[in-house]
Amino acid sequence: MRPIVLCALETGMRKAEILGLRWSDIRNGQIYLPGERTKNGKPRETPESDTLAGELERLKTAQSGSKIVKMTGMVFQAPRERKGSRRGVLQVVDGPMRDIRTAWEGAKKRAGIDSAFRFHDLRHTFASQQKMAGVDDFTLMEIMEHSDHRMTRRYAHLTPEHKRKAVNSLPEWKAGNLGQKLVRNSGLQEMGLRTESSQVLDIART
Repeated sequence: MRPIVLCALETGMRKAEILGLRWSDIRNGQIYLPGERTKNGKPRETPESDTLAGELERLKTAQSGSKIVKMTGMVFQAPRERKGSRRGVLQVVDGPMRDIRTAWEGAKKRAGIDSAFRFHDLRHTFASQQKMAGVDDFTLMEIMEHSDHRMTRRYAHLTPEHKRKAVNSLPEWKAGNLGQKLVRNSGLQEMGLRTESSQVLDIART
C-alpha cells in the first residue's frame, strides 16, 4: 500500500488514475494521463515530486525481474500467474488493480485511522496540504483537474493549527519613545512550510 498511498498524497490523483498507471506514463518528472483515463476525458500532466520519484524508482527496481510487469507495463497491479490446465501455458490476468479495499482497511486499522476515512480523502489531504504550503488556487486547480475554483476550495481544508498560526502572524504594536514601532511576530517565518499528516503517512509506512 505504501507506494499507492504516497502516490495519492504526492499528486492528488484519483484512485482509478493511480491504479491504472503505466510505467510509460511516467517520464521527465511528469505523469502523463491520457484522456481515456481521466474523469473529464481530457489528457493531463501531473508533476512527479522528488519523494514520489524515489519511491517509484525503488518499486521499479523491485519489479525488474517480474515477467508480468514486462508483459503489462502496469505500475500497480495484482495479477495472477496461472498455468493452463492442458498445455501448461503461462496465462496472465492483466489490467489495473480494481479492489484494494482489504489492504486499505487493514492499513487504516494498523495506523489507528478512523474506519470512515476513505481513499478519496487522500485527495482532500493533498489539496489541504498544498493550500497550507502557500500554493495558489490556479496552480492547484491545474494539478487537481478542476474547472472551477469553487471545487478546489471544497477540497482544501485548513487545519485549526494553520488558522491559529495565521492569526498569530499579525504584527504586534508596541509603544516606543517616538510613537509606535511595528514588530514582526517571530512565528511568521513558519508560515508557508509544508506539513505532513502523521496519521495518513503511517499508512504509507505499512
